[in-house]
Amino acid sequence: MIDILKEILPLAMEKVQSQAPKFKMVGVEKDISDVMPRDLASFMDDNNIPEDAHFSSDDDSVCLYWDKKVSTTDDEKQAYIVRRFDQVLWGFLYKRLTENGYTRTGCCSSIFKKYPSVHEMYMDKDFERIEEFYLHRYKKIDN
Repeated sequence: MIDILKEILPLAMEKVQSQAPKFKMVGVEKDISDVMPRDLASFMDDNNIPEDAHFSSDDDSVCLYWDKKVSTTDDEKQAYIVRRFDQVLWGFLYKRLTENGYTRTGCCSSIFKKYPSVHEMYMDKDFERIEEFYLHRYKKIDN
Protein backbone atom coordinates (compact mmCIF):
# COMPACT_ATOMS: atom_id res chain seq x y z
CA MET A 1 0.00 0.00 0.00
CA ILE A 2 2.81 2.42 0.79
CA ASP A 3 4.01 2.38 -2.84
CA ILE A 4 0.51 3.24 -4.04
CA LEU A 5 0.32 6.07 -1.50
CA LYS A 6 3.68 7.48 -2.58
CA GLU A 7 2.45 7.45 -6.16
CA ILE A 8 -0.95 9.10 -5.63
CA LEU A 9 -0.24 11.59 -2.84
CA PRO A 10 1.61 13.98 -5.20
CA LEU A 11 -1.18 13.60 -7.78
CA ALA A 12 -3.79 14.53 -5.21
CA MET A 13 -1.72 17.50 -4.04
CA GLU A 14 -1.27 18.72 -7.60
CA LYS A 15 -5.01 18.47 -8.25
CA VAL A 16 -6.08 20.26 -5.07
CA GLN A 17 -3.50 23.01 -5.67
CA SER A 18 -4.89 23.55 -9.16
CA GLN A 19 -8.40 23.80 -7.69
CA ALA A 20 -7.48 26.40 -5.07
CA PRO A 21 -9.46 29.56 -5.80
CA LYS A 22 -7.50 32.43 -7.27
CA PHE A 23 -10.26 34.98 -6.70
CA LYS A 24 -13.09 35.60 -4.28
CA MET A 25 -15.96 38.03 -4.06
CA VAL A 26 -15.91 40.61 -1.28
CA GLY A 27 -18.89 42.74 -0.36
CA VAL A 28 -18.33 46.51 -0.48
CA GLU A 29 -20.63 49.02 1.11
CA LYS A 30 -20.69 52.80 0.67
CA ASP A 31 -22.83 55.08 2.85
CA ILE A 32 -25.08 57.34 0.77
CA SER A 33 -27.07 58.89 3.61
CA ASP A 34 -25.81 62.36 2.71
CA VAL A 35 -26.29 62.01 -1.07
CA MET A 36 -29.30 63.68 -2.65
CA PRO A 37 -31.26 61.39 -5.02
CA ARG A 38 -30.58 63.69 -8.00
CA ASP A 39 -26.81 63.38 -7.32
CA LEU A 40 -26.74 59.59 -6.98
CA ALA A 41 -25.61 58.82 -10.55
CA SER A 42 -22.67 61.23 -10.41
CA PHE A 43 -21.80 60.01 -6.89
CA MET A 44 -21.64 56.46 -8.22
CA ASP A 45 -19.44 57.57 -11.14
CA ASP A 46 -17.12 59.58 -8.85
CA ASN A 47 -16.73 56.63 -6.45
CA ASN A 48 -16.39 53.86 -9.07
CA ILE A 49 -19.56 52.17 -7.85
CA PRO A 50 -20.83 49.64 -10.42
CA GLU A 51 -24.31 49.95 -11.90
CA ASP A 52 -25.38 46.63 -10.37
CA ALA A 53 -24.96 47.95 -6.80
CA HIS A 54 -28.12 47.71 -4.75
CA PHE A 55 -29.50 49.59 -1.78
CA SER A 56 -28.89 48.37 1.72
CA SER A 57 -29.91 49.97 4.98
CA ASP A 58 -29.86 49.61 8.70
CA ASP A 59 -31.23 51.82 11.46
CA ASP A 60 -28.56 54.50 11.02
CA SER A 61 -27.75 54.73 7.32
CA VAL A 62 -28.58 53.97 3.72
CA CYS A 63 -25.83 52.37 1.67
CA LEU A 64 -25.03 51.02 -1.74
CA TYR A 65 -23.73 47.47 -1.67
CA TRP A 66 -21.93 45.47 -4.37
CA ASP A 67 -19.55 42.57 -4.77
CA LYS A 68 -15.97 43.10 -5.88
CA LYS A 69 -13.68 40.40 -7.25
CA VAL A 70 -10.33 40.29 -5.42
CA SER A 71 -7.39 37.90 -5.43
CA THR A 72 -7.25 35.30 -2.71
CA THR A 73 -4.30 35.50 -0.37
CA ASP A 74 -1.70 32.76 -0.07
CA ASP A 75 -3.08 31.96 3.40
CA GLU A 76 -6.59 31.52 1.96
CA LYS A 77 -5.28 29.24 -0.79
CA GLN A 78 -3.36 27.20 1.77
CA ALA A 79 -6.43 26.90 4.01
CA TYR A 80 -8.39 25.60 1.02
CA ILE A 81 -5.67 23.05 0.21
CA VAL A 82 -5.55 21.78 3.80
CA ARG A 83 -9.36 21.57 3.98
CA ARG A 84 -9.82 19.76 0.63
CA PHE A 85 -6.73 17.53 0.46
CA ASP A 86 -8.24 14.51 2.22
CA GLN A 87 -11.34 14.56 0.01
CA VAL A 88 -9.37 14.80 -3.24
CA LEU A 89 -6.97 12.10 -2.08
CA TRP A 90 -9.89 9.82 -1.21
CA GLY A 91 -11.02 9.76 -4.85
CA PHE A 92 -7.55 8.77 -6.08
CA LEU A 93 -7.01 6.33 -3.25
CA TYR A 94 -10.28 4.43 -3.51
CA LYS A 95 -9.87 3.86 -7.24
CA ARG A 96 -6.23 2.78 -7.04
CA LEU A 97 -6.59 0.52 -4.01
CA THR A 98 -9.66 -1.29 -5.30
CA GLU A 99 -7.86 -1.82 -8.63
CA ASN A 100 -4.99 -3.39 -6.68
CA GLY A 101 -6.92 -5.93 -4.62
CA TYR A 102 -8.01 -3.90 -1.59
CA THR A 103 -11.51 -3.59 -0.23
CA ARG A 104 -13.01 -1.05 2.16
CA THR A 105 -13.64 -2.14 5.71
CA GLY A 106 -15.69 -0.67 8.49
CA CYS A 107 -14.02 0.64 11.58
CA CYS A 108 -14.68 2.73 14.63
CA SER A 109 -14.13 6.39 13.78
CA SER A 110 -12.64 7.10 17.22
CA ILE A 111 -9.49 5.30 16.00
CA PHE A 112 -8.70 8.30 13.81
CA LYS A 113 -8.52 10.79 16.69
CA LYS A 114 -4.91 9.84 17.33
CA TYR A 115 -3.88 10.95 13.84
CA PRO A 116 -3.24 14.46 12.57
CA SER A 117 -4.75 15.29 9.18
CA VAL A 118 -3.51 13.31 6.20
CA HIS A 119 -2.31 16.62 4.74
CA GLU A 120 -0.14 17.21 7.80
CA MET A 121 1.27 13.68 7.66
CA TYR A 122 2.02 14.13 3.95
CA MET A 123 3.79 17.44 4.57
CA ASP A 124 5.90 15.64 7.18
CA LYS A 125 6.55 12.83 4.64
CA ASP A 126 5.27 10.34 7.22
CA PHE A 127 4.22 7.69 4.69
CA GLU A 128 4.25 4.85 7.21
CA ARG A 129 1.73 6.66 9.38
CA ILE A 130 -0.46 7.47 6.38
CA GLU A 131 -0.40 3.80 5.47
CA GLU A 132 -1.35 2.88 9.05
CA PHE A 133 -4.20 5.41 8.87
CA TYR A 134 -5.62 3.87 5.69
CA LEU A 135 -5.07 0.27 6.79
CA HIS A 136 -7.92 0.91 9.24
CA ARG A 137 -10.18 1.53 6.22
CA TYR A 138 -8.86 -0.95 3.68
CA LYS A 139 -7.62 -4.52 3.71
CA LYS A 140 -5.92 -6.61 1.04
CA ILE A 141 -8.16 -9.31 -0.38
CA ASP A 142 -6.50 -12.71 -0.30
CA ASN A 143 -6.70 -14.46 -3.66
